[in-house]
Amino acid sequence: MASLNYDTAMRREELCKLDLSDIDQSRNMVRVRAETTKTKQGRRVVYSPGTAKLLQQYILSRRPISPNTTALFISESNRTEGDPIQRGTWTKVIESVARRANLPRFTPHTFRHLRITDLIRQGVGIVEIAHFVGHRDINTTNRYVHLQDVEVLEKTAEAIVALRANHLPAHSSL
Repeated sequence: MASLNYDTAMRREELCKLDLSDIDQSRNMVRVRAETTKTKQGRRVVYSPGTAKLLQQYILSRRPISPNTTALFISESNRTEGDPIQRGTWTKVIESVARRANLPRFTPHTFRHLRITDLIRQGVGIVEIAHFVGHRDINTTNRYVHLQDVEVLEKTAEAIVALRANHLPAHSSL
């Protein structure tokens, strides 16, 4: 669940409300239904081959637990076994992991921030990222980007070098 959360940068609600029918294993793609999103706009997002393997294993293991539910992620708790996992449950799981790892500010939403920042690092444009994560406004997406100062300086230096190479005469003293 964590791997899919990171790969797709889905919001907690979107992740917890996934159905088996939302997963296209042949294309490593998830359909995020409009009724589960904050903006009420559906979208499709991809996930990595590594997550595909984990997801396939999970789906095979969850079938015997609850063959009658369509929810992708289900509870294995004695009290709620087979019920769809709830947002609060996912939050508690991540908080527990965060405590054990001594990461007090790590939450389910951290996966979204990390993925957006990593997509920027990989050179994906902000407009494409906004579409991928379901933001209507790229200014919202910009608030998720957490580059280190050194990364900003490196990218700026690269842009200046590229600009000089493409737009200045060879004999320029700049």
